[in-house]
Amino acid sequence: MACAVLLDTDVPESERAVAIEPLAALGDPRTIEPLRQALATLTLPLARLATVQALDVCGDPEALGMLERLASAEPDETARKLAASYIVSREQLGRPWT
Repeated sequence: MACAVLLDTDVPESERAVAIEPLAALGDPRTIEPLRQALATLTLPLARLATVQALDVCGDPEALGMLERLASAEPDETARKLAASYIVSREQLGRPWT
């Protein structure tokens, strides 16, 4: 259900973003492709950041590079700072990469 909402471009982006957290909580690698598809359609900086964080939690090998780009080049200051903070703290989260 969360994947369907996330990918439904007829649903407002702010509402679609709500589906990201449950997918990240699952940490299921099978959600990587739907998350990547959603990322391609999201424009809200914090929704994009949450999606990249979810990709990281789910084990996407490209997620760290995406996070680093967000932390260094994202125009939205809040998203940029949160991306940098996430990178610093990701080792303490106890996810698959630890």
